Amino acid sequence: MNQRILGLIECCLNKKVSGTGLGVFRILFGLVIIQEIAFLFYFRRLIFDNIPYIDPVTPWIEITLILWGMTAAMLTTGSYTRISAILNYFFWVGFLIFTPMWHDFDGGFDQLMISSSFLLIFLPAGNNLSIDRLRLKLTGPRQNASPSPSKIPVLCYYAPLAVSLGLLYFDAALHKLFSEFWLNGLGTWLPSTMPYYISPLDTSFLLNIKWLQMAFGYTLIVFQFCFIFLCYFKPFRIPLFIIGILFHIGIILSLNIYPFGFGMLVHYALLAPISWWSRIRETISIKSNRTPLYYDPQCETAWRFAVIAKHFDIFNTLKLCAFKSHTITSSKQTGQFHLIDSHGTKHVGFQALRCTFHTLRYTAPLGIILQIPMFGNIVQRIYWACLPGQTTKPARRATTNETNINYPQARVLYRFFILILLLQLNSTIYYGFFYRFGVDTRTTPVARAITNLSNITTSLSHTLLGITPHALYMDEHFAGYERILAITYKSGNGQETWLPFVNQQGRIVAPNWGRVHSMWANVAVRPILNEQRLYKFIRKVTAFWASKLGISLDDANFAIKMKRIAVPMTWQYDLRNKNLSGEWNTIGYATWNNVQMQMKIPSDHFLKKPNPPN
Repeated sequence: MNQRILGLIECCLNKKVSGTGLGVFRILFGLVIIQEIAFLFYFRRLIFDNIPYIDPVTPWIEITLILWGMTAAMLTTGSYTRISAILNYFFWVGFLIFTPMWHDFDGGFDQLMISSSFLLIFLPAGNNLSIDRLRLKLTGPRQNASPSPSKIPVLCYYAPLAVSLGLLYFDAALHKLFSEFWLNGLGTWLPSTMPYYISPLDTSFLLNIKWLQMAFGYTLIVFQFCFIFLCYFKPFRIPLFIIGILFHIGIILSLNIYPFGFGMLVHYALLAPISWWSRIRETISIKSNRTPLYYDPQCETAWRFAVIAKHFDIFNTLKLCAFKSHTITSSKQTGQFHLIDSHGTKHVGFQALRCTFHTLRYTAPLGIILQIPMFGNIVQRIYWACLPGQTTKPARRATTNETNINYPQARVLYRFFILILLLQLNSTIYYGFFYRFGVDTRTTPVARAITNLSNITTSLSHTLLGITPHALYMDEHFAGYERILAITYKSGNGQETWLPFVNQQGRIVAPNWGRVHSMWANVAVRPILNEQRLYKFIRKVTAFWASKLGISLDDANFAIKMKRIAVPMTWQYDLRNKNLSGEWNTIGYATWNNVQMQMKIPSDHFLKKPNPPN
């Protein structure tokens, strides 16, 4: 058995395919990271301050977020990809360990991002669609200025699909077998009727079709069970791709956990048939009437510009044409490049540079900026300063089309996959079976020691590799969740204003999605309210939005409102609209005096939390 697995790994290492799909995944994955960093920066006071704007944390948080954003931009563009992947991984893990992001503001997709960030360190993600690839072209032989797309082992596609998606799906599917509403086929229906979770898009016309919702729910369970076993085989890739894409687009459209939806969705760039990327490139490429760009291969500056322009020519609009410098009669034009536009007009030097931006289409705004005298004059001076006084052809070191990547041997990879599998089994068996069946794993000293070791291992794998129980949206989360809370501000003249947080329907409004939604819907407000926890987060929310709205906390009064909702384990017609249309009652107040808050809510709204199971 071991030899067969080793043989499969070795076969996947030896089979080389286009790396375009991995490059697309790197770009999309980097954009998700940039979005998340921008979100963290906007809500940095709410997430990281003890009391927003009143008891702030060190300013190093802002500096670190900026550095992380620069790292994510490098990863997205494929500039020093391996280094930026390493830094991104440590930034993500560091923020989870040393800030409240993990416990209070769990984004729901941190473990997925950590897992894929770790794998990106070892994958040749910078071989295609990257600045690293451009750097390779510029240091290679000139007769090979536009090398063919780099080839990578097909294992580079299979590994993230298996580890990041496959194990996640399989573990989540096991937990769903212990959920009443998931077994009733309502796994996708129930969250979409809960006001805290739904998006502004009204999907009632779909939610009110019972058989359709049950079909969605059961299909998802089967899909998650089968994914890890079928995603490597060509006949199943397109069906899995379509189902997965529709599933996660549905999450993005119907729920307000957009980062989670997009984080999962971008991984399907690895599942798409590899041949699709070449077909897409052929589809968007111009087949004829390409614009000729003439350059002097003996001129270092002109040659480098031609290579750079062609590297970013995603629509294939340029046709590189080399000429000899001695064919140019004017000494001022020696070493320049020339472009002949669609009207037959010849543009030389700086004007050719400007017209090239227009020709590439998506860079046309840069061409327009260069037409502005102030910017154009500065770039033109830089251009003339870069031109050499005479044409020379410096010696260049020879390189190949492939980056020099030392792939781990099959046996090393085999041990790595076995380790990942054991770590996942540790999490799945304990939380997916023993915990679900109520098995007491601490009956003897040996059993207690094994349980403690298992918990420590789960904690480490959760933090460093993203391997964790994926019991998302289960019965224990929704059962008894029959009331939701909102906050309004009451001015001195008695006028009441809803904070831009939870609206009159009960929806958590933009931009309070992702982590902020998780903080309020999963931590602050639960089926069983905890007074200390609720006080902590009402203080955070009111302090943050008071500052944003210009409300002084020297004397401010906020009303805490409650609305009853229904969260049944069986299907009900038009439940989404019923939950949105309920009436609010004021159950208490949060009063600020001299930047100190007091919360007054009758004690009967708080129940003693039961002891957790062993």
